[in-house]
Amino acid sequence: MIPALKGWRPIYYSLAGFFLIAGLASGERPFFVLFLAQILLSLLALLVNLYAAWTFSFLQQTSSSQVQHGDRVHLQLQIHNEKVLPYPLLRIRINQAEDPEPARLEFNLAPHSQRDFDVPLHCPYRGRYPVGMTVIDFIDCFNLVRLPFDLRHLPYYRMPELLVLPGFETGVTLEGQAQARQAAAHLARPSNDNSEPYATVRPYQPGDSRREIHWKASLRQQTLLTRQYGQAIEPQVLLILDFSQPAWSGRLAWQAADALCSAACTLLHAYLSQQIPVRLISNQGPHLVESRTAQSLQDFESLRTWLGGMSFSAPVPLADLLRKGHALFESARTIYLLTTAHEKASIDPILPLLARQNRPDRPCHVILALPETAEKGAAVFAANPNFDSKVGGSLFRQNGLKVLVYRYGQPWAEQVKA
Repeated sequence: MIPALKGWRPIYYSLAGFFLIAGLASGERPFFVLFLAQILLSLLALLVNLYAAWTFSFLQQTSSSQVQHGDRVHLQLQIHNEKVLPYPLLRIRINQAEDPEPARLEFNLAPHSQRDFDVPLHCPYRGRYPVGMTVIDFIDCFNLVRLPFDLRHLPYYRMPELLVLPGFETGVTLEGQAQARQAAAHLARPSNDNSEPYATVRPYQPGDSRREIHWKASLRQQTLLTRQYGQAIEPQVLLILDFSQPAWSGRLAWQAADALCSAACTLLHAYLSQQIPVRLISNQGPHLVESRTAQSLQDFESLRTWLGGMSFSAPVPLADLLRKGHALFESARTIYLLTTAHEKASIDPILPLLARQNRPDRPCHVILALPETAEKGAAVFAANPNFDSKVGGSLFRQNGLKVLVYRYGQPWAEQVKA
């Protein structure tokens, strides 16, 4: 677009109004001729824009539908003009993963030609995002008519969906990790305690009780077989995930949600790498208590993908989750509550429920997932005047709970105890 024409549209239509009023007032024909010429030129510009919108074709895709937290993905875009007439100026708005402000492309397109674009998209926050073209502005060469065309109104248009996985750290040592591993290994070993459920059979060994010989199986196998009893392998670490709406909005809410999921992934990886089973329960899902289990690192990526796509809009209050899921607490040796709640009003209802489960042999830890520190982004306080992680941390600590403040963008080793 020629810079001089950017402010031309208001002047053009003001002149059209002037010519019409002057013609009506004076009755002079030249004023009506000028007015009609301007209107016809505007209609012609509108037809050109409609023609471009009707014949417009494109191809768009992302270089990957799934990307790691903090990485970049590329939106590959091709715009085609297969007709004999040139297209007017095209301004394309592109929805990005991390930014509510869309990226913009501006270009003209000659007949029988195409333009290729490679738009890098930065992905600092986990989540599921629609990316790609949203609105195309068709603008004629005289800047008389601007025709906005929202592709999302087309019934067949689908924006590419991008899943950003939460980050995590490896090699993290956690308090009580060795004890939990010993307990998990003990539960995995079969025993001969006939008060436990029957598990399998094994070859007879001298000293086995005659009452424990499985006579039917021994007859079939033509050798003595003894019943073997085993304890059920129960998850020994319980992660309680609070997917309630964070107290912030925009980027700060994304940061808090990202911090919670990153902390959950770090805990998952740390325990599963030590062969310690983990159970996750949350207040987001079709049921009041959604439960998922992991026995080894083979389950890690599926749970990480699940965490990456979760929305923080849980319909179930955290207090209800703790009440309904209390039966799952008995099988846990360590309990972690991961939440973005830091204000007294949101913490008070859950304190007695969580403190009741806190025992010397089953410690309860609270991880407060928060946005960046005030030094990195003072907007935290402007967006939420009641923000004070020390208040939330002290409330939990007064009830005997161990608290860790986990901020977005900080390594696990640099997180502080509240």
